[in-house]
Amino acid sequence: MTWHFAFVSYFFWAFGNRLQARDLALDLIGFVFLLSMTVTSFPRFRSKLTPANWRRLHTVGIYTLWFLSSFFFLDDFLRDRDLFDGAAVGLLLAVLALRTAGRVLVRRPNPAVQPG
Repeated sequence: MTWHFAFVSYFFWAFGNRLQARDLALDLIGFVFLLSMTVTSFPRFRSKLTPANWRRLHTVGIYTLWFLSSFFFLDDFLRDRDLFDGAAVGLLLAVLALRTAGRVLVRRPNPAVQPG
């Protein structure tokens, strides 16, 4: 996301604001989450949040950043049918499936372990 924001900043500097309002709003949302997650990763600022709120911020933030990346790549793929964009969408969906499977497996009780 940092690279993305660097390119967006360069784009603004070099060419002016030519982004659609929707894309700019989504980029700003992603920037706010990325900045919030970065700042609260330092102990000084992390201590200002409860552990539950820190976990909520980082969970919602990472899923938001995942969604934004997926949305932009899917939008480009549907418009241009570019192989790179299609591969990126496939990879992002695979990451989501792997994360979901991991969460399901962690929550499922192990049948080999009998409660004592």
